[in-house]
Amino acid sequence: MIRISKRGFTMVELALAMAFISFLLLMIGITIAQLTGLYQRGVILEQVNNIGRELVDEFTHGVNASVYEDELITKTSDFYFEYGAELPEQTGVDGQVPLYGAFCTGMYTYIWNTGYALGLGAQTIQENPLLAATWQNAEGTKTIENFRLLRVGDSGRTICNNYNETLGMGAPTSKLIGGDGAVEILPASNSDLALYDFKTFKPAYDKFSNHALYSATFILGTIGRGVDITASGDFCKTGYGGQFITDFTYCAVNKFNFAARATGGISYGN
Repeated sequence: MIRISKRGFTMVELALAMAFISFLLLMIGITIAQLTGLYQRGVILEQVNNIGRELVDEFTHGVNASVYEDELITKTSDFYFEYGAELPEQTGVDGQVPLYGAFCTGMYTYIWNTGYALGLGAQTIQENPLLAATWQNAEGTKTIENFRLLRVGDSGRTICNNYNETLGMGAPTSKLIGGDGAVEILPASNSDLALYDFKTFKPAYDKFSNHALYSATFILGTIGRGVDITASGDFCKTGYGGQFITDFTYCAVNKFNFAARATGGISYGN
């Protein structure tokens, strides 16, 4: 008579098998999360680079369409300014950082709130209005708040002139007044990016051709994700988000340089 054994797995063997399968699934999950994170990081970096190149084209075309009259430009602040200040302690940002500014080309004026200003809460801005800029047209009939980057028709550089006049009276202001026909260049619906800095200097001027060559640089990055442009080397704070990120909100920053020529030869308003 042949006996058939019906002995199955023991509880220990089942526990070991389930532990192995659980470990395997965990490693697969971690790998998928890391690959997804790398993909998302690449998407954000690509977005920063693509929008940065678009902004270079925008600024270049804006300058190309502008005039330059040397007798009206006596100092850099006649066509460019950037306001900076120290943020409240709870932001975790040390030292003075750029908050808003304007670049008045003579045809268009570009005004911006930096990622530092946009990352502050509404209550913080309400308590200290100088931390973020608002724009008001020349007639005082339209106001825009919490903008990222606006292009304003401003053939007389009135925004820069009005700002300088206010400073001359010893009263810093966050209300940028002048021009009309504002267009949002960095709408919130299309990206989560903002300028963190914009620098330009008095352009080189050729009196024979009435042309002027501008050289400028700007920093573009994600809003509120550990950006620190005062750092040396990497503008993203070290260790931001930890070693294992589950929400994929990565910090991404890049710096762009451009040169553009204002053709000149005509006066304002013509």
